[in-house]
Amino acid sequence: MNFSASVPDFRRCNKGNIRHRLNDIIILMILGRADIIAFGRHNQN
Repeated sequence: MNFSASVPDFRRCNKGNIRHRLNDIIILMILGRADIIAFGRHNQN
């Protein structure tokens, strides 16, 4: 889990529209990868 914390966040933080930390988004993408791929294949058209 140290990898996700080491990724620099280049989003615009001064606008005040960032709700989720980049670290959390990366972890969710890694853990949900199989479901995301299955969803994409099912809804490809």
